[in-house]
Amino acid sequence: MKILGEWRADNPADANIYSFHLWLIKNVKRYFPDLDFPPPMVYLDIWPLEVPFAIAYDPVLASQFTQTPSLPKLPTTRAYLEPLTGGNDIVSNDGAEWKTWRSRFNPGFSQRNLIAMLPELIDEVSIFTSLLEARAGKGGKWGSVFQLEEKTTNLTFDVISMAAL
Repeated sequence: MKILGEWRADNPADANIYSFHLWLIKNVKRYFPDLDFPPPMVYLDIWPLEVPFAIAYDPVLASQFTQTPSLPKLPTTRAYLEPLTGGNDIVSNDGAEWKTWRSRFNPGFSQRNLIAMLPELIDEVSIFTSLLEARAGKGGKWGSVFQLEEKTTNLTFDVISMAAL
C-alpha cells in the first residue's frame, strides 16, 4: 500500500490507476535500485484494499497471462464489466468461451490486416489529434481542462467500426 500511496501523492486525485505503470517505470530506481527498468513482473499485495495483483512489464510474459492459456480474470475486472455486458465480453470471459471468441477476433488483428488498415487508422487518429489540439492552449500555453471520455469513445468506436466494416 506504501507504493500506491506514493503514486497517489505524485499524481492528481483523479488520476487513473493505469498511469501507475508508467509512473513505476519513471520511479524504478526508488523501488528497484539495481535496475533501469522494472522486472518482468511486479507483484503488488494491497490487501485489505483489494486482492493482490501482478503487473507484467515483459510482452512475452504478458502474453502468457492473456493468451495461452487463458487464466482466470481478475474479479474486479469481472465486477466492473458485468453490469455493462452481463458477462458476455471477451475481457472478463474465461476458458472455452473466451477461446472461441478470441479465435474469431484474431484474424482482424493480424499484422497483415492491421497494415492494410493503417492509412484509415492514421486518418482517424489525425482527426482525434486535431480535436485535442483545438482544445489545447495557443502558443504553448495550457488550455482549459476538459473530459477526454467522449472524444476517446468516439475514436474507439470509429476505429472499431472501420475495422469491422
